[in-house]
Amino acid sequence: MSPSDIVLPTSDYHKGSRIVSVSARRDFRGLLAMIRSFQEEFVQPVEQQYEMLGGSVGWDVIFSSVLEVVGEDEGLAAYEEALKSETEAPAELREALQEYLTGVRRRGFLPMSLYFAAKRYRRWARLSEEATPQARARTLQEFYDTYHLSALSQTYPEVRLRFFRETVFRATTPELARGLDDLIARVRTGEMVNGELADAVADLRRRLKMEPDDDYFLARIPFAYLRPEDTADFVTSDMGGSYQTEIVMALEDLDGNAFSIRHALLPKEVERLHRLFLAAKLDVRFRPEHRYLMAINDREQIIGGIFYELEDGGQSAHLEKIVVAERFRRKGVADSLMREFFNRMRAAGAKRVTTGFFRPEYFYAHGFKIEKRYAGLVKEL
Repeated sequence: MSPSDIVLPTSDYHKGSRIVSVSARRDFRGLLAMIRSFQEEFVQPVEQQYEMLGGSVGWDVIFSSVLEVVGEDEGLAAYEEALKSETEAPAELREALQEYLTGVRRRGFLPMSLYFAAKRYRRWARLSEEATPQARARTLQEFYDTYHLSALSQTYPEVRLRFFRETVFRATTPELARGLDDLIARVRTGEMVNGELADAVADLRRRLKMEPDDDYFLARIPFAYLRPEDTADFVTSDMGGSYQTEIVMALEDLDGNAFSIRHALLPKEVERLHRLFLAAKLDVRFRPEHRYLMAINDREQIIGGIFYELEDGGQSAHLEKIVVAERFRRKGVADSLMREFFNRMRAAGAKRVTTGFFRPEYFYAHGFKIEKRYAGLVKEL
């Protein structure tokens, strides 16, 4: 292959090109010996020749390359074994590696694509100090998509949390930083699944004092579907000594009237929603396992709602019924409720929504269909 046949990617998020140049081969007594040789015989000479690169490849970058190739678990195990067996390695190298391993165990491994996405955002932020929250959110989403970070979620379920922590919350208050780091650790270890993240973020927000823009970005961690121009807020209710916090979506109907969508927080709200169903002559039976997503106008009146149940360990949701008060119908409230319901179920990790065969034409318009594996109708999310 001649040099003209080689196409180099111009950006760090491009994939598909691989260039290998081997000038010599050598046996090494162990992993640390190989890493030391790489640093002394490749990194240092390059930095001496190109002064502008000085300090850009620290030990953490070199150590990370092994985990990037063999995987986090295998790489950590290899490093642990190397620290035990290669006692002749320089103290500086051993100390740097021990510090690196401690950091990875505490915060998790930072894959290359996540590292570069966060680094590029921070570079943009330094040049755009006066950027609005909407502009920052739009840039965040652009880099999240460009670097295909959602593809990492199977291996690194904490990837979205970590991306926000390394970008918009990198210089946050110590209390919020500790809270986010705790959520990252719980998601990474499997103690908490991403479907529980919205409640955990809402609870974190309730317990801490927030800066003006914190709510805006906290809501966008579990709810990736939020657009930069969408307005989301938090509301907290006192449940007789315990507190429940919920994320609220602010919307407008087709006439421009403001309303919001959130889950019911109080028993009296569930009672009001029940009366709304009865007024619409819909026979409903609420059970303890049901959840209630409501539309509320600017006068704090419940004007519509959905009640549903999570099934199959959260893999699916069964939508029982939807209702909108008669005077608020044909204004887009029902469609907004359905969209927000689908978005929240998707964010919670549900793969599908099922419902009965009641008013099938309405549900057909929202993507439901008949499948022989399910009773009633089903919509794949």
